[in-house]
Amino acid sequence: MQLNTELIPDHCPSNVRNIYPKLWPQIRSTIIQKAYCEICNTKTLKSGKPKKFEAHEVWEFKDGIQSLVSIRCTCKLCHLVHHLCHTQQMGSKWFNLAIIHFCKVNNCNIEVFNNYFQNKLSEWNDRNKIQWQLDTESIKNVLQNLNIDIH
Repeated sequence: MQLNTELIPDHCPSNVRNIYPKLWPQIRSTIIQKAYCEICNTKTLKSGKPKKFEAHEVWEFKDGIQSLVSIRCTCKLCHLVHHLCHTQQMGSKWFNLAIIHFCKVNNCNIEVFNNYFQNKLSEWNDRNKIQWQLDTESIKNVLQNLNIDIH
């Protein structure tokens, strides 16, 4: 899948915004200056106006360790898909837009989406049984690769 959903376990230690709140505006700015979605490659709205982008943290969950893999520039719709459970809580309008975008980007139908989402929910339930530890070095490495000084 080109665009996937990343259901973060309930008991994860933290995220970059919480660990480096004063640096988050600089981190976000560094990411969104790419000015295109790294998932679906959109650059502009249908009107031709520049699209607003978001900084999305990509995490890996393995052997009880939560590690930051990267921070990507995404459009609003791709970001909604990444956080689909949160999107679902925002209401059916946003959830349906996210599903449509998922199917469009992944060139699939609603049945494929439903199977995919059920598998992700099962994975999320399994991950919620684990007490995750945060790999702070992975965060430092990603920020260093972005030339963000954390000191």
